[in-house]
Amino acid sequence: LEDNGALRELAARPGVTDWLQFKTMLAEELLVAYRAAIDTDKELIAMAFPPPWSQLSGIPYRKLDGVCSSVQTKLYTMHWPTMLRFYGDAILEANPGLSSEKLLRFILRLLDIADDAGLPNYEDYAYPGPDEAHPCGVEAQARKIRQAQTEAGSVPVVAAAHSYGPLDDVRARLRAAWEGSSAGVWVNRYCYIADEKLDIIREETAQ
Repeated sequence: LEDNGALRELAARPGVTDWLQFKTMLAEELLVAYRAAIDTDKELIAMAFPPPWSQLSGIPYRKLDGVCSSVQTKLYTMHWPTMLRFYGDAILEANPGLSSEKLLRFILRLLDIADDAGLPNYEDYAYPGPDEAHPCGVEAQARKIRQAQTEAGSVPVVAAAHSYGPLDDVRARLRAAWEGSSAGVWVNRYCYIADEKLDIIREETAQ
């Protein structure tokens, strides 16, 4: 939480720190149990959303050494605007009269998903269609991969770049993943990949 002032303020509220520590304990114990249950010659690869979602979900990036051989950090950027709206709609419902535009600026800063001021209107954020660019900054994506690697220490962080979306957006996302990760890229999902996207993967990873 040290890199996010809003999360630090949240954690300072009574019971929140205990709740976050409990979630981290559960996630760690689950991964340790998985590691103990599988054959020693098999790899255990965790999958997680990047910070700050990882800090709220409990995925223990800092405690994966000796448990997981690597962790895939998901750049599933079609989900990010949907999660923004999920949080925002709940907050607006609980706080009548709150400005949705001021809330948008706060959530964008909290989640760190934009390279600039983001889209102008709260209602602009929604699950993008297959031909719509995802409203997430490429620099923000690279920052999240680097932050995840910093937290994971010696455990390699593989950037998981999603193949959903128009060609230019897929290329930008893949480039951010490839440049942000020192451990490679996992591309998800094959059903969205046509020849043009296979060409993009080959071109971007050859650089």
